[in-house]
Amino acid sequence: MAFLITDKAFKSIEDLKTFLIDEEVLLEFYVCSTCGFNSKLMIYTQGEKKYLVYRCTKKGCQKRKGIFNTNIGILNYFLAVYFIMSSANYWQLKVWLGISDVTISSIKSKLRGAYNIYLERNPIVLGGMGVILEVDETVISRRGIIVNPTTLSDEVADTVWILGVVDQTNIRNFFIKRVENRRSNTLTRVLEGVIRVGSVLCSDGYPSYPAVAENLNLSHIVVNHSHGFVNEDGDNTNTIESFWSHLKSSMRKENGVMRQNIDLWLGEYTFKRRYLTGTSNEEFKRIFIEIIKILIDI
Repeated sequence: MAFLITDKAFKSIEDLKTFLIDEEVLLEFYVCSTCGFNSKLMIYTQGEKKYLVYRCTKKGCQKRKGIFNTNIGILNYFLAVYFIMSSANYWQLKVWLGISDVTISSIKSKLRGAYNIYLERNPIVLGGMGVILEVDETVISRRGIIVNPTTLSDEVADTVWILGVVDQTNIRNFFIKRVENRRSNTLTRVLEGVIRVGSVLCSDGYPSYPAVAENLNLSHIVVNHSHGFVNEDGDNTNTIESFWSHLKSSMRKENGVMRQNIDLWLGEYTFKRRYLTGTSNEEFKRIFIEIIKILIDI
């Protein structure tokens, strides 16, 4: 849930300027990098489009510095970011804002970078004493669905392996990362610092996990899928199996993801599922403002 499109910030560029200053996204004045005098945040008009720029107040300088590198006007850019974060698709963005596929792809690419910066600044550590964390790996292949990925070799061409850990008590608490292979030393290195000591790792019995659990000072329980999907103590890996289903469904909705973009896409998926899905209007607004701040800096 997003804060409403009727919010005053969306009415005009004048209101947007006020909003950005009030929310401390932008300063009304900042020091000119050329002469050291004050630059003031102003509205700059070029044809039918309007932009926000800092303009030096010193006569003889008056250097301008634009906010956001965009050719669609800052209000449309601001709206595009809002709509993309609210899960609007390409068709909706083109109809609502009259912008091209190329422009939409460019904004989405910058947003993916911003999402990953946000995740780096707000890391989470999973688990705790006795908390069960389901761990599993899945594979993405251009050859379609692989029925039994556990038995597949890590060396098979055109495949990407993704490691996942999900907290049974809170689906927002999860970790996903592309891994080069499923050897125990690789998985240990990836999960170091991600899981708290004393957590309980629940796996499907893949051979690497006992060593991973020992290396990270974790307990380990096994649900052997060749014997059933629930072990004799009632443990299961249903949460992470459902998680993989959702992740792959999200990927299919985008007609797949190019191999070189997998890492950024995983960051985007993590950000949206952890911070945007089911969030309140006020919380969405807070996160939206943080993302805008990051976009200004990159």
